[in-house]
Amino acid sequence: IGLAFATHIAATSDAIVGRVVRWDNRLLFSFGAAAVLAIVLYLPAVYALEQIAVPFRLTQSNDPFHSGDVLWYRPRSEAVVGDFVLYNVPPMSINGSSVGLEHTRLIFGNQWINRIVADAGQRVVLSKNELTVNGAPSAWQPATSATAGYELDFVVPENQVFIPPNSLVPANAELRSSDWQRLSLVPRQNLAGRIFLRSQPLWRFSTMNGIE
Repeated sequence: IGLAFATHIAATSDAIVGRVVRWDNRLLFSFGAAAVLAIVLYLPAVYALEQIAVPFRLTQSNDPFHSGDVLWYRPRSEAVVGDFVLYNVPPMSINGSSVGLEHTRLIFGNQWINRIVADAGQRVVLSKNELTVNGAPSAWQPATSATAGYELDFVVPENQVFIPPNSLVPANAELRSSDWQRLSLVPRQNLAGRIFLRSQPLWRFSTMNGIE
């Protein structure tokens, strides 16, 4: 869109500004044309596009994605089990422990991405490093190192989804089972949108169809 805007301004200036004698009037005309095109055409186009698809770049790796990947999400789309989503993590601090440190305070917040593994009303059981949903092994098992020692059994509350926080919690950190569960239950209102495309780098260009 930025390239199209610059090209449009250049074409408009080439076509009309040459008829203006004074250089200061030419400059004024160019700025005026840019403002009119931005307000009338390009700002509405950007706003309309953001209602359909929004790109963002990852600043750190989160399997199967890598730092620097450009992902696209669809705002306010109805995400289902199996979908990767961008979601908001409320600011919170949780006591835990890390390798070599008995007590550690972990700070969470901002936005994160991961896959929805269970929906409201489904029973989630994590025992002996195996995750089951409604009694069946989940197709998406968190890494064993991220769930070691956790024993959980709960039903996902209404209007919430279960998103394992294994990628949100630092690899060398340990939480209480109750805090791990707290981080994993995400209100649907905190879902920014469903991720449906990776556009960069080009050699890893792929769509996200949920169940893959």
